[in-house]
Formats: sequence, structure tokens, C-alpha cells
Amino acid sequence: MGYAYDHDCPFEAFITNLGKYNEGALVGEWVKFPTTAEELQKVFERIGIGSKDDFGHPYKEWFITDYDCYVDGLYEMLGEYENLDELNYLASKLEEPDDHDYEHFQAAMQVSNYTGSVKELINLIDNLDKYEIYPGVEDYSDLGHYYIDEVGVMEIPEHLANYIDYEAYGRDVAIDEMGQFTNYGYVRDTQESFTEYYDGDRESIPDEYRVFGTAEKSEEKTSVLKDLKEKQKEASVKAQVNADEFKDYIDMSEDMLRRSRILVVCGTAVDETVLTDIAIANRFHVASSTMRGVISVDKSKKIE
Repeated sequence: MGYAYDHDCPFEAFITNLGKYNEGALVGEWVKFPTTAEELQKVFERIGIGSKDDFGHPYKEWFITDYDCYVDGLYEMLGEYENLDELNYLASKLEEPDDHDYEHFQAAMQVSNYTGSVKELINLIDNLDKYEIYPGVEDYSDLGHYYIDEVGVMEIPEHLANYIDYEAYGRDVAIDEMGQFTNYGYVRDTQESFTEYYDGDRESIPDEYRVFGTAEKSEEKTSVLKDLKEKQKEASVKAQVNADEFKDYIDMSEDMLRRSRILVVCGTAVDETVLTDIAIANRFHVASSTMRGVISVDKSKKIE
């Protein structure tokens, strides 16, 4: 594909850290489109997206401060808050046409009403048949000669050819067809319907062209897994602490009961802690009794 200035991509965008920009610092990086999710994630890391400011708040937002476009007429049609997935989809589709269709697209952009958004530009690439181009036809006179001499809309006797006002005729044709002259020749709308193949929904963008959501989802997945591992580690440590404490309690109880002759349970109810002591006492053949008699066992209380 022959982009302007022999460049190797349709356009580049300078992606800027919005938070740092609001703080007075221009922190950003040029990104060639099309790009990949992995490369975009590296760019975000280098410009500080995801890092924290002096108050511990993360930098989350970005915007585009400039473009370098190598497709004629494209610069004026791109904004600072464009969707990165759509930009990547547009750039990828611009690499598909051959040189003829590529010039066809640039000419269509100059006359089409479907250039108000990246979504419409993406669809325009797939609707080039709606626009017919006559290369080399640069003014009304050329257009008049083209229709009369080449298309043959009327037969003009040779001796009358010099009396024909080709410019006036060409002007009437252009007005009737609502055609326009561009850098690539005369372009007219064939009046065919404009089909919306891409509806603007991110899910309609093929997976291989998505870059922003993929990187974000990968980072989110990594974060979730990290949190899960930390919680599992905390639970494991807590369980080990509880087990160690319970073992220490058993050891202490056994030591005390070895030197005892009777275990007296006070109160009107016992929990599992007391039941454990009674079980240990029984193992060491230590008698256990109560002062008032055991009325009930409180099963709701657990050993911490």
C-alpha cells in the first residue's frame, strides 16, 4: 500500500496520560496503527496509565493529543477521544484495499456524507461502489468532453464540434448528478444504498482487531487471580495459626490433667471447650463432676 511520504502505516496517534496532562505534564507516546493489545498495554505502562499519583490515586484516563495521518483527508476526521478498538479496526481495513481502491476511498471521503465518525469511515471502505470516479477529469470542460466524446451521450458532427460549450454542458451534468471535483478526479454518487456492515458495537469488531478491551481484560484477570492467591494465602496462614493455638491448648490441658485427681465443671451449661477437657480427663482416668449438674451442652460455641 502506498501511503503518503512512503510511510508504513495509515496513521499514528499520540496517546496521552490525561491525569498528568491536567497536572501540567505532557506524558504520552506515538502509536502506529494498526497495533496489538500487547503493544498498547506496554505503551500504557510507559506513560503511567495504572500508576498512582502523589495522593495514591491511579491514573486511569487517556486521550489523543495529535495524529500523523498518511491517508489524504483523514486527519480532519479523527478526534481526541476516539475508541482505540475502532481506530485499530479502521487502520486494519485501510491495509486491505489495493492501490486503486485506496485512491477510490480517499476520493470518496471528499464527497461522502458518511465521514462523521470512525464507524462511518469503516463502513465507507465497504461501500466504495456507491461512488464512481473519473480520473483525470478536473473541471467542467473536462467533464463535458468526457460525456460527449467518450461516453457518447450525444453525437456531434465534426464541423459543429467547435461550437459546443463543453464547459457549460459539464456544469449542467455536475449539478444534475451532484458530482464534485477532487484531487483524484470527478466523483459522483451512484445513488446506491449505503450499507451499514459495522454497527458501532464493540462486539461487532473481529477479535483480532480489538486492542484496548483485550489488554484491559487481561490486566483485570491478572488482578483477580492475584487477589485470589493473596486471600488463599491469608486463609492458609489463619488456619495454621488456629491449628497451632488448638494444639497448644490441648498440650496445656493434658499437662494440667495429668497432675489432677478430679475435674469439676462449674456453671449450668458446657460448650465444646469443656467437652474437650472432659474427654481428655477421661483419657487420663480423671473423674469429672459438676457442682450443680450439667443441664445442657451449648453446641453453638466453637473453639476459635
